[in-house]
Amino acid sequence: MMFSRQTCGSFALTTVCFFFLFLTAKRLGEWSLNSPYSRVVPSFRYPHGQAGANSTAWDGSAVGAPHLRPYDPVCDSFPNTSNILVVVKTGATESYTKIPMQLMTNLRCVSDFLIFSDLRQNIAGYEIRDSLDNVLAETKHDNPDFNLYQRQQACPIDQESCGLDDHLRSEGWDLDKYKNIHIAEKTYQLRPNYEWYLFIDADSYVVMPSLVQWLRKLDSSKELYFGSVSLIDGLRFAHGGSGYLLSQAAMHKFVGSHPGIANQYDTRIRESCCGDHMLAIAINETIGLKVKQTWPTINGEKPHTIPFRSQQWCQPIVTMHHMDPEEMSSF
Repeated sequence: MMFSRQTCGSFALTTVCFFFLFLTAKRLGEWSLNSPYSRVVPSFRYPHGQAGANSTAWDGSAVGAPHLRPYDPVCDSFPNTSNILVVVKTGATESYTKIPMQLMTNLRCVSDFLIFSDLRQNIAGYEIRDSLDNVLAETKHDNPDFNLYQRQQACPIDQESCGLDDHLRSEGWDLDKYKNIHIAEKTYQLRPNYEWYLFIDADSYVVMPSLVQWLRKLDSSKELYFGSVSLIDGLRFAHGGSGYLLSQAAMHKFVGSHPGIANQYDTRIRESCCGDHMLAIAINETIGLKVKQTWPTINGEKPHTIPFRSQQWCQPIVTMHHMDPEEMSSF
């Protein structure tokens, strides 16, 4: 059978095309296996004790789904935070404004974190836990501090709109003070095996490299409570907005060894001004531990209000407060 020159040329061209398609498909398969988006994430990017997505090393002592995130090349040079749990406190009326920026900055590369509010929510697939669901019923009953809490459960629109009134903003402050001890207790129930627990507000910024370097020099097996010290009625306490640190030993002795400790202070908080102040009272009364001053390393200033005098020279900065989304993004 005779083929024309044109037919032979078409056949040859088709064969060559199939050959190149085969090679391309083969190379694409190899590239996908070596793609940065399918690479094994370093173990320190996973929650404490979990060596990888398919690992069985995680002992399961943490309760609730950890945050397993896709590979992010930005995090390649990020310090190892696998021994530190970051705990963020927010409120339902501000969470959708502040938490997304936290997820894009402070929390982007940390190994694990928890977010607590006064309403259970979900933001971009991340769980926001209700810190107040276990407050004693008698504390909530006929207590104006919980008017906002009850109203948020029935809010038919977005929470920010429900809380635009100035009166409601003050109610947010009244409700906030009940969170701190419950957050500490819930945190240890959910993640009991971290060496360090850093508690911050939704508008706090953390300089993670400085934090990691600092904590390397400290012993988490000792009972330690660090923060920027404030004073109310003669009691020193760590200012919550600046952030405060509790070691594994302190958390274990305070909440791990005293189940239900938060409920023991529910009724007393009503007469207190602030949750961070009441937390210091509870820690001191329960285990006799007092806060150690670590200002200006932990501090409540913004970048343009941080004092810069001779006594602050060579002092590392770990936290800043009242950071708006634009300032956080710039850092």
